[in-house]
Amino acid sequence: MGGGAARRGTDARRRVSGRGERAWPGSETRAATYQYGNPYAERGMELLDVRVTFRTRVMHPVDEVQESLRGFVSVVRSAEDANGAAVEPLLGLPRDPRIDGVSLPVDTVTEGAGATPTITFEPPDLGEPDSYRVVVFLYDDVKDADGAVLSQRTSVLSVDTTATTVEVPEGVLESGRYYSVQITAQLGTHTREAPFKYRGATLAQAQTYTGMFTP
Repeated sequence: MGGGAARRGTDARRRVSGRGERAWPGSETRAATYQYGNPYAERGMELLDVRVTFRTRVMHPVDEVQESLRGFVSVVRSAEDANGAAVEPLLGLPRDPRIDGVSLPVDTVTEGAGATPTITFEPPDLGEPDSYRVVVFLYDDVKDADGAVLSQRTSVLSVDTTATTVEVPEGVLESGRYYSVQITAQLGTHTREAPFKYRGATLAQAQTYTGMFTP
């Protein structure tokens, strides 16, 4: 390539116009113009996704590192319907999550939860979910044979259900390890028969969590 090679790093390229033109050092004449194209214009739909997130930081009792318990409330609507309209939540958070009837406060590690507990919760006080997703996360570091950390948070169980009760099967939870449960209420979600085809343009989710526990 004539005119000098581009250098690696943040200085390798610089923007020269608001139209997306770029030039490389030592070759000011080499510019390209990019245009935005929507390949799904005929069949697709522009959506507005509004999401409010929250989290609680807790200390892992063994690893002595901070872990984040995460939740959110989200609404997805067609951009056309949302234009000029107020965007309001359609679902509240699932309420009163428990394991074997025991509440799991976020500021305490609950011990003795058992190897096969039953997770229960109450429906949200806002909206009527189509389904729920219940996920159990392991917060112990997963390491390889050399002790290198492969993952700091791992999903060990994920259940999609219309019920407010989930039984944890044997073999999921291990004694001496630390877990938390995330529960997500879902409205307008895809079906298992057509996982990429939504029933409507309006979607909503609301996710809450429990404190950490150990069997």
